[in-house]
Amino acid sequence: MKEQEDLFSEPAAIRLNNAIGSIDSVLTHAKNGWVMQYFADSSSAGYTMLLRFEPNGKVTVAAKNMLVGGQYAESVSMFDVIGDNGPVITFNTYNEILHRFSDPSNPAGIGLGGDYEFVVYSYADTLIRSKGKKTGTEILLMPLNEQENWNDYLDSIIGMKKILFSAGSPDLRLVVDGVKTDYLFTNGSSMMFTVGKLQTDLTYDCPFILTHSGFRLYNAEPFSKKGAKNFVLNGDKSALVSAEDPTVKLLGPDDLALYISETSVNWVLDESLMSEDVKILCTQIIQSVESKYNGVSDVYLAVRKLDKEGVFSLLLGFTYNRKIIEAELYFDYSLIDKNVLGLSIRGDGNSAGIALSKSISGYMDFATLLSSSFQLSTDVLVCPKNITFTKQNNSGTWFVSTRE
Repeated sequence: MKEQEDLFSEPAAIRLNNAIGSIDSVLTHAKNGWVMQYFADSSSAGYTMLLRFEPNGKVTVAAKNMLVGGQYAESVSMFDVIGDNGPVITFNTYNEILHRFSDPSNPAGIGLGGDYEFVVYSYADTLIRSKGKKTGTEILLMPLNEQENWNDYLDSIIGMKKILFSAGSPDLRLVVDGVKTDYLFTNGSSMMFTVGKLQTDLTYDCPFILTHSGFRLYNAEPFSKKGAKNFVLNGDKSALVSAEDPTVKLLGPDDLALYISETSVNWVLDESLMSEDVKILCTQIIQSVESKYNGVSDVYLAVRKLDKEGVFSLLLGFTYNRKIIEAELYFDYSLIDKNVLGLSIRGDGNSAGIALSKSISGYMDFATLLSSSFQLSTDVLVCPKNITFTKQNNSGTWFVSTRE
């Protein structure tokens, strides 16, 4: 019988010990620590943690998310790299941040179902790939730039969430090779996309983790068949572009007029961002409300679409005697062109709107100003949070509204 050739020059135990030593060295030599992209399991949202490993076995873990009360938090514990059917990074004393995912005290005796031990299957100075020992969930570690402040880095991720997934954010359409597909990515604020196909009941849950430049899907989306997994917000903020294949993109609304006509949220006017003629009327309205209602608070103006009535409204809202008052004057609307919205005052509204149009100085004048056609624009087209209304027949009249 021919003897089988030995493919390895060293015994398995020695290779394992060498790997353990190498991984420990890689972990502790990252001067500013590591970014851990953590998924408790393959069907849950991802969380970012920052970790600094020290040669004495100490590890500092930091996070800033809802699990730590939304504030920057750090916890110090111990770690080790051990052999257990392969090299394993273990956090072998309790860490208040990382062990929240595996602590059996909450909820239902299993915690969040995550791991605190990770089997390493690939490692380098630039990337460590591992899997949760129990769940098999992929966990990535990447070195943090040496000049990056930890709190600022975590804030940049929170900032990306505000840009992309604040309340009322639009669906994202999958585009491949410049062609719109039928797939929509919705509910991004939960860090768990629901992917739906137009004109079908097909849905697909797609967990992801936010990054400082966009987000990474836990699994590559299967629809383009191009392995698209990491999406980055491009320079002009018009698209999220796949790092794996830039022909795969996620786009927001391509017509702002159509978008706000299909979105039942308040577009609140920003008093610091409006032309002088608009500001004069705004100030007049607010002062009139404050004069008429002693102790009033939270006075604001907004434009919004009312689905039930099928109209737009100019909303004057405030709080008085612990009651929320919402006065509305109604407008017919038309989609004149791409990004052009036409508004035409109807002369009616809700009961509060009709009453206040007669008693609040400037309210009816503002409604008259709003009865016009407006060019709409935004600085983040993939997910409009602020929309500028500019009067088509007078570009000197404009205001910025914020989705709330």
